[in-house]
Amino acid sequence: MMCAKNGSKEAYAALYEEFYTPIFRYVYQRTLNYETAEDITQTVFLKVFQSVEKFCDQGISPLAYFFTVARNTIIDLSKKQKRECKLEADDPVFERIEELHETPTQTMKTKEQKKAIVKAMQQLSPDQRDALNFRFVNGLGNPEIANIMKKSEVLVRQLQCRGIKQLKTLSHLKSYI
Repeated sequence: MMCAKNGSKEAYAALYEEFYTPIFRYVYQRTLNYETAEDITQTVFLKVFQSVEKFCDQGISPLAYFFTVARNTIIDLSKKQKRECKLEADDPVFERIEELHETPTQTMKTKEQKKAIVKAMQQLSPDQRDALNFRFVNGLGNPEIANIMKKSEVLVRQLQCRGIKQLKTLSHLKSYI
């Protein structure tokens, strides 16, 4: 990020190559529209490029900064559109879950699990969904999640814990958790 901050187009291109997929996946999961997700992802990279001089290295992955910009961009868009996005179990965002060497029965069970998880996640608060998504889908640590969500690490852990507890209480998930 520091090379990009110094104006290196090659460094910024490398950041684009490395971060495009996780940012697009996150945005798509929140918007559920491929074209909108592409537009927002491009907007995120443009915003980061325009504000790269203001970037202050705080010892946190630059990906966390991109996620912060993406989250704020989506929030701004949501405020404008005043609508809530819902996940569908057959959305391509779940295609990354590998189904290697599965029998038809295992494939069916995997699809049922996806549907159950999507249904359950919709019952969580947006902050709980984000905290769990950043942690378990994107593999970020709590310090990075706290930075992205602009919340304390303690609150992030509480959101994750409460979200998991709430998921465990749902009857249609008991066999998966």
